Parts: sequence; C-alpha cells; structure tokens
Amino acid sequence: MSVDHSGPLTKFRPGVPFRETHHIAGRVVALAETEGKSMDELTVEQLQGVDKRFGEDVRDVFNYERSVEMKSASGGTSRSAVKEQIKILKDFTKGT
Repeated sequence: MSVDHSGPLTKFRPGVPFRETHHIAGRVVALAETEGKSMDELTVEQLQGVDKRFGEDVRDVFNYERSVEMKSASGGTSRSAVKEQIKILKDFTKGT
C-alpha cells in the first residue's frame, strides 16, 4: 500500500522525489500498525510526526475510496472498471 500512496504524496508535495515519498508512506504504514489504526484514522498531528511537510490536505491521500477510484484503467479497481469487467464476463458467459 505504501507504493499506492507514494504517487499521490508526490503530487501533494511537488519537488519531493518518489523514492522519498515511498519511504514516508512506509513510515505512515508502520505508525498505523503501531497505533492499531488504519492510515485514514491517523491525525494530522501524527502524520506530521512522520513528516513535517504534511498539511491538512494529507487526509485526502489516505482516503481508501479515492485510492480505489484512481485506478480506472481496464482491469483496475474503480467502479467503472469493475462494471466494465462484469459486463465483459456476462457477455462472455452468454456466448457459452
């Protein structure tokens, strides 16, 4: 999941290399595990303890629904991509 959040972190903090955001996201995952919380339950203050550059907008990065919906390519996890896959499979099974 840390790779999943590295790209958005890079977009939220232009100029921060992907490699660095990957490490930051990994530390957020570790913090969430230590706290027994999901990443979206961590406070901005806790996230700023990982990296001071986090602002209030960081909450958007750890939005799981947003993360799923970002993958809209064929075979992805977004609602539209899943609906497309279901339609393809239904059409396929009608032919057999």
